[in-house]
Order: sequence, then C-alpha cells, then structure tokens
Amino acid sequence: MTETDYKRQLLINYIHIYLSKRNLRMKRVLIGIVNRLKDGKSISEKQFSSIIKFIERELTFLRMNRSEIHSYFRPLITNIISKETDNGNDLTKFFR
Repeated sequence: MTETDYKRQLLINYIHIYLSKRNLRMKRVLIGIVNRLKDGKSISEKQFSSIIKFIERELTFLRMNRSEIHSYFRPLITNIISKETDNGNDLTKFFR
C-alpha cells in the first residue's frame, strides 16, 4: 500500500464515521466524496474544505492547523474536477 493509498483509506474511514452520525445534514456530499475516493479519483478543494472542519477535530490531527492537514492530504486533492459528459445531445452527425 502506497502512502497515497493509506491517506485515501484513512480519509474514507473518517468519512464513514461521520456518515454514521444521525443528524448530519451533508450526507449526500460525504457519500459523493467517498465514491470518488473509492474510484481512485481525487476530490476538489471545495469538497475537502467541506470535510476539513471534521478532520481537524480528530485525535490524529488535533495538533495540526488547517494548512498542515491540507498539505497532508494534498495528493488526494485537485484544483479542478472536469465533468465527464457523454455529449448525448450532439447533433453534428446530422449536419454532414
């Protein structure tokens, strides 16, 4: 297991703990993050910023500030996530 895989699994485990909370309002966001991580994809800055408030309270990261936590998980974070489109509504083949 590489270091990036370890960090990916660590983040997935923490998110699963957060998903077990009853009154959590952002379960759909967390499920989306977990799905991306399980598929081996990276998460966006915005997705990471939505979970860092939980991560910084974990015992492992209690003595780190947000920038140190961000640097730790940097291999899993990307600046831009491109949306995969199928172009199903493309009519260019009819204009030839």
